[in-house]
Amino acid sequence: MKFSVILVFALIYSFNIFAQDSTKKSIRISVLPTQFLFTDFPIIFEYAIGKFTFGISPSIKFSTQNSGEVANVVHGQFGHYTFQNMFNKHYNAFTISLNSKYYFREKDRVYFETVLFYRHWWFDKKFASFDNVEGYSFAGLRTEHQNVFGIKLLLGKTFVLWEKSKIHPIIDCYFGIGCRYKMYDFETLDNNFNVIDVYKGSYWWPVSPQMGIKLGFETMLKSKRN
Repeated sequence: MKFSVILVFALIYSFNIFAQDSTKKSIRISVLPTQFLFTDFPIIFEYAIGKFTFGISPSIKFSTQNSGEVANVVHGQFGHYTFQNMFNKHYNAFTISLNSKYYFREKDRVYFETVLFYRHWWFDKKFASFDNVEGYSFAGLRTEHQNVFGIKLLLGKTFVLWEKSKIHPIIDCYFGIGCRYKMYDFETLDNNFNVIDVYKGSYWWPVSPQMGIKLGFETMLKSKRN
């Protein structure tokens, strides 16, 4: 009888410890520094509770070129014009992403992450040219809009610095795969604003490699105790 009572209290105590650990809460804010090279500035806001995080990330990319040639950076099979948006200085872009992480073990801080995103690319009435001898080319007064829907499946690890402080730096390193569906609508005008070419279409890009690093900080929230 005594053993049963002790066992019940031990189980209750263990459950309370687990409940407290599983409800650890924090707020995380981080950035993708490599995106800054492309004048793209995403900010990731995450709410962490136990082994899960739930986040949202808005991002703005600014155009740095108002006219001129679009550099043909990539050639061959992946040299299509619509594959080179990040290198196209004419483009503005807006992105909104939703993400969620699941940490397998708190000690290792290794996680699986799913990211859903929508991105809109655009520029309006810019004199631009692009010459790809292997495919698509244009020259004229150009208006472009692209809509991209995608998903990323990632594995990563979170590194925490100065963990005992209430606010501490964090580093996320990750890799994985992604897929996306893209719709594009391009229109080329001459100097008299006459339409000389309309190029519309869509395609499904089934698999693309993903890897990167996030830098940020985490602030712990007080847990309610019964």
